[in-house]
Amino acid sequence: MFPDIQAAYAKLEPQGLRMLGVSLRESPVDAAAYAGRNGATFLVLSDPDEMDTGAAYPILNFPTHIFIDSDGIVQSVVLEDMDEEQAISEASRILGNPSAAQT
Repeated sequence: MFPDIQAAYAKLEPQGLRMLGVSLRESPVDAAAYAGRNGATFLVLSDPDEMDTGAAYPILNFPTHIFIDSDGIVQSVVLEDMDEEQAISEASRILGNPSAAQT
């Protein structure tokens, strides 16, 4: 859920995590409103017709979490809701800091 992802980001951003949210199939206004209501501190973009993301990242499941390392390589894809602990654990693994999952 979005609040859990936001909480995980708040904890891991100081360790170098960068996060980008992409809202599909909704307008930029709706995506920004949702991000604002949920206190997003990371960038949330909108791709209402999937023209910008569809070829590179064909998303068939909502939510889809794609973890990409600092070299731009997709390290994992999670096709389900993630709670804060799950998001921290997976992101920490990608960051190479498994102890952060204990935070």
